[in-house]
Amino acid sequence: MTTWHAEVHADAGTSRLTDDQIDTINSRLPGFPVIRHDASTGRLVLRFQAGAATAREAAATAFDDACGALEAVYGEAPPVTQLRVLTEAQMAAEIGPVADIIGYTEIGEIFGVSRQRAQQIATRHDDFPAPVATPLAGTFYDRAAVLAYKQRWPRKRTGRPAGMPKGG
Repeated sequence: MTTWHAEVHADAGTSRLTDDQIDTINSRLPGFPVIRHDASTGRLVLRFQAGAATAREAAATAFDDACGALEAVYGEAPPVTQLRVLTEAQMAAEIGPVADIIGYTEIGEIFGVSRQRAQQIATRHDDFPAPVATPLAGTFYDRAAVLAYKQRWPRKRTGRPAGMPKGG
């Protein structure tokens, strides 16, 4: 049995989905479904996984699973307007490579400095690689770009000279 990635489009109307409706759809679809609904056009897109031996079986399973989830929400499944099933390799080729992203903690480990110092380096050096994402969770950088920057980083040792007594 192969795991297929299914994408089902339906004309679900312009009423905004409630949290309860979203929970119902999520509970009826396998894996970790992704739901996108554009209330202005009524287009509903469901992405989830379907296990089957062939693409034909995967399409039939995806159709049945999507209709079952939508019937639980609407009483009657809205019209399905598009259905796609892709293998893992096809999905990976369509999405493309996923960047190896890191935050300030990992940058600090790479540079041998604290997280706070890593943030200073990243934000105060004009030639430091630009962030690839800045969601609310933090700022993220491409690991390969950071490693390349480290090779040319002109590290300056500052602070207390070696052998200097602390305090006083």
